[in-house]
Amino acid sequence: MPKQTIYMWIDFTSPYSYLAFTNLRKAISDLKRKDFRIDPKTFQVYPDFNPEKPEQTKAFKKISTEEKKVFDSSTVHKMVKQAGLRYEFKNIIPLNTIHPHKLLQLAKTYDDNYEVAIDLVKLLFLNYWSKGKDISNPDELLKISKAAGMTGNDTSQVFEASKYLEMVFLDEQEGLDHDIEGVPFIIFPNGEMVSGVASIDQFKKIIKEIPVLVEPEIEIIEE
Repeated sequence: MPKQTIYMWIDFTSPYSYLAFTNLRKAISDLKRKDFRIDPKTFQVYPDFNPEKPEQTKAFKKISTEEKKVFDSSTVHKMVKQAGLRYEFKNIIPLNTIHPHKLLQLAKTYDDNYEVAIDLVKLLFLNYWSKGKDISNPDELLKISKAAGMTGNDTSQVFEASKYLEMVFLDEQEGLDHDIEGVPFIIFPNGEMVSGVASIDQFKKIIKEIPVLVEPEIEIIEE
């Protein structure tokens, strides 16, 4: 079946990205829309973050505290519960996300529908937000990539390869061309854009407005 592409810019230390990613996938699944694929695009909210600088770590934790207040609010808490997610804000590690983003770029080369990439994104979010793992650590990332089905020999070299760093920058530049200031940011096949978190029902409403893409019939000419 031919696929329509939903473009979604995310960052793994963004709790909003995790919720929006989960809600969007749930909406597509509930509506049984097999004509969609999600293209997960990289966007670092804090590209220059250095965990060894105390002032940056302090700022990271301050932002995290403010985000937790938002997620403890009744509206967002209800969405989190509906999505079946668990956020452990107290266990998250301040880190730079360039390595997981490079790994994501490699995962996107595995198949045309980005199924391996989607599995990787899901596991990266889960390990960071629910398990408190250091997803900037190459050894941890190799474990996660294997669980996502990435078995190629090039996985261990991805963190030093300039090719995937360039791909990260290209995704980010494309996002900036769309005036993205933060994540999540989503562009649907009909051109509709969503900045920030939407509920499952809100995503369903958008998806229902997009016609189903059907495979063209092949005319058989009999001699």
